[in-house]
Amino acid sequence: MLQGEVIKDGWKSEEVKGALDLCLACKGCKGECPVSVDMATYKAEFLSHYYEGRLRPRHAYAFGYIDRFARLASIAPGVVNFFTQTAGLATIAKSVAAMPQQRKIPAFTSRSFSSWFHRRQRQSAEANGKQQVVLWTQLLVDGLHETVNVWVIRNNDKLTVMMTNQALPGHSIETERISMRLLNASEPHAAWIERVDEDHANPRKVWREIGAPDYLSDDEAERLMASSELIRKQQ
Repeated sequence: MLQGEVIKDGWKSEEVKGALDLCLACKGCKGECPVSVDMATYKAEFLSHYYEGRLRPRHAYAFGYIDRFARLASIAPGVVNFFTQTAGLATIAKSVAAMPQQRKIPAFTSRSFSSWFHRRQRQSAEANGKQQVVLWTQLLVDGLHETVNVWVIRNNDKLTVMMTNQALPGHSIETERISMRLLNASEPHAAWIERVDEDHANPRKVWREIGAPDYLSDDEAERLMASSELIRKQQ
């Protein structure tokens, strides 16, 4: 396709788009293929080029900007739920978003997580006489990492970043290299890291190394306890 030999239209090929419409982007091909062909990534790349200079389908905007719509809906969730949960009105809402009528639009909660967190913080501050934890919401992780999750909290002048990387269903976990940026944060004076992975805080690995015994001796129990501890290393 890129060389224009068999498929002449390149990134604008309707035949390629039609074939990729059958792809669920589940990444099953990457795990099962001997050479790890990743059709989901190829589909995303192709559609990005295909829609350059043209409008995308309505559902692409509806779900692509879901974070913005959700932020607006959090201002008056009751009003939004009235239009998305009431019979008849919900049908119109799904039609506008090009959403299948068989599906149900999730209802918005009356209180967002951020508002709940800050209210809980104020209540805790009133009870303890001082503030303990502040939720940090302005964080960017560069790149596409569908298995990576990040949480950040601030306690006075310290930031704690928790990052997890899970395996997709039916696949082994893969190493992800990410770039993270904190907005509205001053330059850090020092940084420490604590890891839980195959080689850090992994008592299961040690248990297997000692023969996976059903009953542990005192020395084996101490060894497993030591291997489960988080080790802080300065960066």
